[in-house]
Amino acid sequence: MAAAVILPPEHGLTGLADSKVLSAGAREQLAPRIRAVAVAWGLGVVWAPRIDSINILQATFEAMCQAVRVLRHAPDSLLIDGNMTLPHAMLARAWQKASQPCPTQRAVVDGDRTVNAISAASILAKTFRDKLMQGLSRRWPGYGFEKHKGYGTKAHYEALQRLGPCPQHRLTFRGVSNKTPEPPHICLGKTGEDSATALLHQSGMCILARNWRKGRLELDIVCRDKDTIVFVEVKTRRAFGLSTPADAITPAKRRMVARAAQAWLAANKAWHLPCRFDVVCVVHNGQTFCAEHYQNAFDFPPTLGGRNTAWQPW
Repeated sequence: MAAAVILPPEHGLTGLADSKVLSAGAREQLAPRIRAVAVAWGLGVVWAPRIDSINILQATFEAMCQAVRVLRHAPDSLLIDGNMTLPHAMLARAWQKASQPCPTQRAVVDGDRTVNAISAASILAKTFRDKLMQGLSRRWPGYGFEKHKGYGTKAHYEALQRLGPCPQHRLTFRGVSNKTPEPPHICLGKTGEDSATALLHQSGMCILARNWRKGRLELDIVCRDKDTIVFVEVKTRRAFGLSTPADAITPAKRRMVARAAQAWLAANKAWHLPCRFDVVCVVHNGQTFCAEHYQNAFDFPPTLGGRNTAWQPW
């Protein structure tokens, strides 16, 4: 859930603050006043299945882009609450003002506490989310959405134990699913993929899919670098192990990744786009994950069609 607000210079609103420090009553009083005086405001929502498929960070960016897209007036610049700005490629896809370039961006740490427009946006997002939880409590009774508003309270976890997750629960959130805990090597691999995803995002790439599967074929990460589709293989190893992450990129592994890439392109009707194969090697030293990104790490195997883009049937 995200919101965007454009306030006039003389908005006359008092009491604006981070929505988390305001009472529910104060937020409910401020929300209609904000909507009344705002030059424009917009909301963006990303639902649980989408969050599970692309991760919470990418979903947050997506919701922000949605909120910006529906603004009635195009902003000159965006002030983003936090320490990161929106991925340019993602914002460009959402931007629908053909006659105007994408707005510039600036991240503002603690912006919901220091910038009036961000405070106003946080209030609109919070009040909308609370009303949404009220509606979900009627659709999915027994979980107490109307009370805990979806947060991980003791009562919420008890309801999950009793009823199991509903379609509005994020199955990737710890404690939601009752599945047997995953083995350490699986957890290591998933955390390594999270690190790789963050690295790719920081380099300006747009994440299109994670852990994409078709039958026995799988792609760790599919992203877009400008006009190029990038298939990324992620390998994670512990420091001081007997093998390095690069050792796992065998010829057989390359062929499997290439076949999966063919399947993804066919499923998404993207044969016309140039492609490449990257590798992210992640090493865990016991405390942190260090990731290195190698572009054009390997070509398409000759047995499946030749070098790089020669195999694409255009």
